[in-house]
Amino acid sequence: MLKPTAKLESLRKYVEYALEKAQPAAQLTGAFADCRANGDAASLFFFRRRPLASPSRAHRIITTTRWLTSPTRPIGRSSRADLLDDELQLILSKVNATNGSSPKQLLALSTVSKRFAKLVRQPAVWRDLDVSSHASFLTDRVLNSIVRDDGAFGMLRSVSLAGCTRVTETAIVKLLNACGNSLERLDLSGCTLVKTSTIEHAARTCTNLTLLDLTGCAHVDTLDALKMTDTFWPKLEEVRLVGTSRLSGRVCQTEFDALADEIASRWNRWREARREGRRQALLAAEMEADALKVKLATGREPAGLAELLSAEDERRRALEDLESDDAVALEEELHIDHAECDCGPAVSLEAMPALVRKCRRWVEAWQEGHPVSACDHALVMQGAMGEQAGLATLNLFPNCGHVMCEVCEQKERVNMQRRPVEGGEFEYVYPCRLCNQDMPNPGGFEITLTQ
Repeated sequence: MLKPTAKLESLRKYVEYALEKAQPAAQLTGAFADCRANGDAASLFFFRRRPLASPSRAHRIITTTRWLTSPTRPIGRSSRADLLDDELQLILSKVNATNGSSPKQLLALSTVSKRFAKLVRQPAVWRDLDVSSHASFLTDRVLNSIVRDDGAFGMLRSVSLAGCTRVTETAIVKLLNACGNSLERLDLSGCTLVKTSTIEHAARTCTNLTLLDLTGCAHVDTLDALKMTDTFWPKLEEVRLVGTSRLSGRVCQTEFDALADEIASRWNRWREARREGRRQALLAAEMEADALKVKLATGREPAGLAELLSAEDERRRALEDLESDDAVALEEELHIDHAECDCGPAVSLEAMPALVRKCRRWVEAWQEGHPVSACDHALVMQGAMGEQAGLATLNLFPNCGHVMCEVCEQKERVNMQRRPVEGGEFEYVYPCRLCNQDMPNPGGFEITLTQ
């Protein structure tokens, strides 16, 4: 807590002076910081950013800074030189936090003075780094100029590079090395240049991750990333792998089957661990109930009847949980997307297991001879049972489960339709000829069936 002193009054003027020099390069947004001390209201706020029409507009934004103090404790004046570096670092850290973790405004403040340039590069200032709002122009060169080798990002907790399609493995590895074990959340969704080797480096460098988002990273092998969660990251709680290599583009059936087998194995391990936990809970409840019965029978607990009844109820609930393995309970568990890990607690895989299970059912329906063929070539090859192998390349659509050859699929895409979406915009879809559900977009996820 910062007490409302003369130093804070000077700090307010110093920050106001710094922002005035940094405008309009730095247009700060949001509430600045809330500095409370011993119940006295002393808060420093910055109003939300608006487009700057003129230099006078910048001055008007700066003058919206308000200093609220107790009327019984007036604040005097002092020199800027009396301010401690820790106080300035606290304010600068709040600037980054209230600006959506974007480094733009905070880095602009480093041009104010040599002292600001030094304090901005302190680890205590940086807790979160989100450059997703600058993804369109962010390159390795720009990211390297932000990271540097001065240890400024040694205490980062969260990094978001979502949508940064121009950033390569080189710059990301440098950033991960700067963060080290302090990093807890890593968002690389949409980083199309990220490779499996990048994730392997993150597994060795950032061991305390709790969230890993690899959505849309088509060059990251889904199976390898899933296996890493079983060995590394003991604190990992959630990993997102939809859109990685085995769930994007045209995937060979053998590669997809290997991923489906791994997910089924990990889910079965999680289910067995859950059952073992229920067995332990039942054993503990039975032991507690038996102990209360002995005390009640010997007269040492004359008023323990209520506790005994409560223990019996707990034992009965534990027994019901252990025996609730009927079809209804199994169907409910199938919607729980968890995978057991050897290095830590079960990790959530979000929507990936449901997608893989659904596609696995479509593949089995094709192999069992169900009428899922959407063109004559697929119908002939399914009925020939391998005698017509090599006649055409067959692709399975994940949304509806129908199978169509590659040639007919290209012809079918001529029937493209425009569909309205929210915001008054439109999207182009390719309906399936049999069920009218959407076929994958060109380059979307399909399973190439093995003949």
